[in-house]
Amino acid sequence: MTPAAVYPIELAGHLKLRNHRRVWVRPLRRCEGGVVRDLYDHLSPRTRYLRFFSPMPVLPDSVVRLLTCGDYRRRLSLVAELETRDGAEVVALGSFAAIDEHRAEVGLVVRDEWQAASIGSSLTRCGTTGCSANSSNMSATSSRARPATA
Repeated sequence: MTPAAVYPIELAGHLKLRNHRRVWVRPLRRCEGGVVRDLYDHLSPRTRYLRFFSPMPVLPDSVVRLLTCGDYRRRLSLVAELETRDGAEVVALGSFAAIDEHRAEVGLVVRDEWQAASIGSSLTRCGTTGCSANSSNMSATSSRARPATA
């Protein structure tokens, strides 16, 4: 396994939301498709369309692989999870893919009932510039999740 494929645990941390609730943000593990499918199943048709530009009733395997099989350096997905009695429930997904050393493609989706809670903007900040203890309400620290190939 190359160093770029090592799971970046340092990107994980708690995020305090506008509504004062906390979610756990972490990198999606390689090929962790069940998490993505479960999130997709909980999205409204409108939210699915706005994120994937298609009214797909089921997320195709090729899209799941694209979102989950990143290298943690040039391609990364972050999930926001809420701890429940039954385990972790994914409420948001942010995917980041470097286009070149200065630009990245960003895709965000937040479960309908969690929209407007600042999860999307927080995931964007963490995925593009890294999460730091000094940044707004995030308790993890990192400089790895960047679009550049530094």
